[in-house]
Amino acid sequence: MLTALESSSHPQPCLKLTHLELLDENMCPEAPNNAHVQLLSNLHLPLTELHLEVSPTLSIPLLQGLLTQLAPTLQSLRLRRFPLVFLTEVQLGLNLPMSHVTFLEISNELLPSLEFLPFLPNLRTLNVILRDYRSLPPCEIIANTPPTLGPHPCLQDIFIEAPLVSEDCILSLGRIVPHLKSLKLRLNDELLWALCGSPTISQSLEELEIVSHGGLTDEGFTGISEDGWNHLGRNLSARESEQVRQFRIYPFIGDLISESLL
Repeated sequence: MLTALESSSHPQPCLKLTHLELLDENMCPEAPNNAHVQLLSNLHLPLTELHLEVSPTLSIPLLQGLLTQLAPTLQSLRLRRFPLVFLTEVQLGLNLPMSHVTFLEISNELLPSLEFLPFLPNLRTLNVILRDYRSLPPCEIIANTPPTLGPHPCLQDIFIEAPLVSEDCILSLGRIVPHLKSLKLRLNDELLWALCGSPTISQSLEELEIVSHGGLTDEGFTGISEDGWNHLGRNLSARESEQVRQFRIYPFIGDLISESLL
């Protein structure tokens, strides 16, 4: 559609599109390109949803200008880094006032930190996704966020696809997102302990989805080491020892707490 409008010599129609996806699944380095973004700006579409591929040749100032223009109507924004065969580093500064955006999905490689959050005061859902699955580099956007960043008033749902740098990121997340209700992360034992130990996240979180990550064991769920289990088993009857074995294989924290109080 955009190509047809671009090549037409006739006056462009007054379009009322509210949803637009401009992607390139064939990994062509020239699409989407600057001409496409400029055309979108010229059309002055009342978009409420935009899903856009950010290619290595795309002008970041041009894209920022488009987003600024869409700010009065835009509610949902998805920005994907160009597919993995093009390794050019592109970072997008989102320090643009977009007060109506409630949903943001963006490639991990495009974000330097979470410093943009004050510019999206009504954001409720943040998905930080991967575009290169050949490796799992740590997600540094939380670690790179300055400690002076204040709490966000509305953000509730977060998905971070890449592993976090350290347990300190969990503590920072609890400070930045005090109303967190739904969280999807790659976790190991240490990150899970930090999550459960966070005074804000442990009080607000209602839904946790764990994406598989090396280092997550039953000890992460129960807080009891293998030596601790073995020591406990020596002081129990055969029936109780079997219960302990089942807890170790299929830990269920609610029952475990009840059992430990007996």
